[in-house]
Amino acid sequence: MRRLPVSKTFRGHGIFAMVINVSLALIPLAYIKLIEWYLFLGIMPMVWVLAILLVWTLPHPTYLFFELKHLIHNPSIIVPRDVTAVIVFGLLSLLGLGLQILTNVSLLGLIGPTNKLVIVLSLSFFASIGGCLGLTDLVWIAGLWPPFMLEHLQKVVNNNKLIALCLGTTLLLFFLTMFFA
Repeated sequence: MRRLPVSKTFRGHGIFAMVINVSLALIPLAYIKLIEWYLFLGIMPMVWVLAILLVWTLPHPTYLFFELKHLIHNPSIIVPRDVTAVIVFGLLSLLGLGLQILTNVSLLGLIGPTNKLVIVLSLSFFASIGGCLGLTDLVWIAGLWPPFMLEHLQKVVNNNKLIALCLGTTLLLFFLTMFFA
């Protein structure tokens, strides 16, 4: 049986990694739906397990939103001959932004309208800091090990550009979530 090569790239980005990123960005919504189902059934231990998994995966749509970095860091992509790269990375970024807003709105509906501003701001900041942690090459599974998490968090705090990106993304997510909530 012939195996498909997983080392194929699209403008320097692994195609397999793109598929995994989109898949991981969908997981928080699935967890929210499962939490709603188990709340309906009254199975609280499963709700707590899923809530922990949700917290762990919540920022991934924001990291997908940051796929736009490939257009910003590689200006040779933005040329009239390479419209496909602009379309692909632009659509991935829009998909990530839309999924993060949908996740925030769904979570807000699950939590309830009390302290709406604080909850939306907290969710937006958490998603933004998680996305920035992803930009420091924190691998998703390594985020479970606190020393790695703290090491990468220090990279974010020590980088003025990442702090500005985190705060700007927090405001963008906050306003868009409030608009759609």
